Amino acid sequence: MARLGLFSALERPLFVLLLVVTFASAFADAYNMSGLSPNPIKFKLPSGITKIRDFLDDVLERDRDTYNGDVSAANQWGQAIVSGCSTTCGGQKKKWQCGVMHEPINVYLIWFGRFKESQKNIIRNFVRSLSDTSDPANTVSQWWNINRLYTDCNGNPVSGTVRLAGDRHLKPRMRFLFSNMAISYIVNRAISAKAFPADSNGVYFVITDKGTTQKSLLGGFCSAYCGWHSFDTIKGKALKVSFVGHPGRCLKSCASPTISRKGGVSPNGDRAMDAMVSILAHELAEAASDPYLGTWTDASGMENADICAWSYGSVETTDSGADYNLVGRDGMKFLVQQNYHPTQRTCLATTTV
Repeated sequence: MARLGLFSALERPLFVLLLVVTFASAFADAYNMSGLSPNPIKFKLPSGITKIRDFLDDVLERDRDTYNGDVSAANQWGQAIVSGCSTTCGGQKKKWQCGVMHEPINVYLIWFGRFKESQKNIIRNFVRSLSDTSDPANTVSQWWNINRLYTDCNGNPVSGTVRLAGDRHLKPRMRFLFSNMAISYIVNRAISAKAFPADSNGVYFVITDKGTTQKSLLGGFCSAYCGWHSFDTIKGKALKVSFVGHPGRCLKSCASPTISRKGGVSPNGDRAMDAMVSILAHELAEAASDPYLGTWTDASGMENADICAWSYGSVETTDSGADYNLVGRDGMKFLVQQNYHPTQRTCLATTTV
């Protein structure tokens, strides 16, 4: 896989080409949706631009997932999820690219746009609950236990320690993020402003508000994905980055059916933020077990959380009628997708280690 850094001499022309193609794609989308088309035939990109777009998508590969429209995950149950140590990493890839995050994991939250403190606290509580074993009623940490079953080529497991290392509000300079590279730029901006360190043991989440959208080469937020994770060379280090969009823009695509339906309710009374917890959990699980996009996948290329996307297992119901399957610190409830147990070959919400 090509390195995904923003600032190398090789990548600058690719980035310029990416912007041109993305603008063309954005124009086509806007034209088709504007009602300006004089006939039912939609405006289509020239085949040459489409081929360039597909080529760039291979070169600048991203893991785009967490989209409710993809129901193929259910068909993967029972398949083996395998490590790249004996295949990919034994060949052209470097060993470090088949690692897992076995050191304590630091989560950095970048709030891109407007969020209330009450909304932020839903996400914060979930992250802080991931490795808090002081309360036996906390089942969020038991959900994370599943991820601890994934190891690197030396047998080191994913760390059981996840820390909220920092969060910072970032005022948007634009509301339409033209490419996935824009997410790396935002992370770089936060690090340059001394908001966070350049941390090889960190995962940097760019969480966008309802007024912001993001587009990649093969689609965009709500139409192709709800979130994604990858890595990029920032400040000379291979840093893990993730985009988590605001499900309030498209609840039917990026929230569970019980939350997205008309009149639906959620555990903490904020349908978009409760749905966002599951998206962030999905991406964090994959970033920890497959940080460089070459460690753990099944035969179809799905990572652990992909296999279990949009499956929640047994749920309980709050007094308000909201479904939940996990309980975090201070009794806060969450509805989070299950994760794939690598030896039992099934999706589970919790397990013991």
